[in-house]
Amino acid sequence: IPASFRDFASVPAIDQTIQFISDEENYNIAIFVATKFALDPSRIWETWGIGLINLSEYPEARAKLERAVKTSVPFSDASRQAEIALHAVGTLEKGKMVNVNKIYDSTHKIAQEKSSKPKGWFN
Repeated sequence: IPASFRDFASVPAIDQTIQFISDEENYNIAIFVATKFALDPSRIWETWGIGLINLSEYPEARAKLERAVKTSVPFSDASRQAEIALHAVGTLEKGKMVNVNKIYDSTHKIAQEKSSKPKGWFN
């Protein structure tokens, strides 16, 4: 991840850097940077959890969303916690999750078809 000292010169620059890191799906690094600069990492945990919901990885998504709620600043901010929960529920209601097993099965089937085709002119 390319970053310079200028990327950490001000809070808006740090936020922009964290957003860039999150967009690249390096969530652990983004959380580390946010925590080191005493910024709220709950939005990163939330983004990570929503991404996992979209991949139908529900147990992991639940853990990430719980961290989002627990790390929301201030912790007593019920509106932020409700916002996280509503975002998760809205994502589940949309139902546009990726079926990873279906993709794997399709890929596996294509690979088998390729390997079962005769190779060369006389096979």
